[in-house]
Amino acid sequence: MNVSLVYNNKKLIGKCSKFAIEKVQGTSPFVMLENFEPKQPQLNENQKALVIWMQENECYNGDPLESISDLFLEGTPSEHFPDLPLSCVEAAYQSLNNQQKIEMVQKYLEQYLEQGEE
Repeated sequence: MNVSLVYNNKKLIGKCSKFAIEKVQGTSPFVMLENFEPKQPQLNENQKALVIWMQENECYNGDPLESISDLFLEGTPSEHFPDLPLSCVEAAYQSLNNQQKIEMVQKYLEQYLEQGEE
């Protein structure tokens, strides 16, 4: 099976088995992809640890979106959760750039959705 790599703004975003460029009069050309598979980012150790923290926090508060917001609160997490040992969480979070934060949240949400399907 042939595989084509899919790029957006010179950045690899996934692969597909087949593609076609379509042009409808009066519009810009668009690409139709068949069997598109998005690129799965490989998380670093800090991202993995934070995904686990969000999963455990979700068990504590029962809300997956609250787990994300708890991690992104203004200030440090220990200011909001003084009873939890979060110094490692804070260090892991502060080590990430914005792209890594997005990848981490994406992975957390993917895992949450997969659990809901089971």
